[in-house]
Amino acid sequence: KAGPSEIFSDNITIVVEDGHTHKMQTIISKFNSGYNASIFLGDFTRDKIDDIKLSIDSGGSGGYGFFYIYTFNGSSFVEIFNFDDYNAEYKYRVDYADFYKVNVNITTLDKLFIIDISYKGYDYLSQYYYENGKLKKPVQGEVLALSTLLPTVMNEKLAYYDLIAFQRIIGTFNSDT
Repeated sequence: KAGPSEIFSDNITIVVEDGHTHKMQTIISKFNSGYNASIFLGDFTRDKIDDIKLSIDSGGSGGYGFFYIYTFNGSSFVEIFNFDDYNAEYKYRVDYADFYKVNVNITTLDKLFIIDISYKGYDYLSQYYYENGKLKKPVQGEVLALSTLLPTVMNEKLAYYDLIAFQRIIGTFNSDT
């Protein structure tokens, strides 16, 4: 950081020192600059050894984040989660449908969710729908890249973490969440 009160960091590097041998290892992620960088230590691999989760905010208006998880394989650190790989793997199709519905199809998982947008009001809905609720023309939205990745405990008796991933579903413009 340029100063202690700054929220932007550059050249973010994780340094791990073995408490017994004092050998140091460094981890430098592909994206290693951004805002509010933080690390979280917790067992994601269920091997009773803490893994390292690195989170960095992009700082842009889209609210994107850069997330990595590293595990220790006995001799070095291995990346086991990468936000870029996640964003590339999960594909979506967002289509407006008749009667003020939006179909969100997670094609990667073959899952369909339907969102009711009837609460949006006349000014918004009249852009896309006739008075009878029929769509005027095909309209597509999108699902934005990963914005938040939170560790969560699904069973308090177990000492490992799962992840909850957040992505924004938007209409025809970014502020239409």
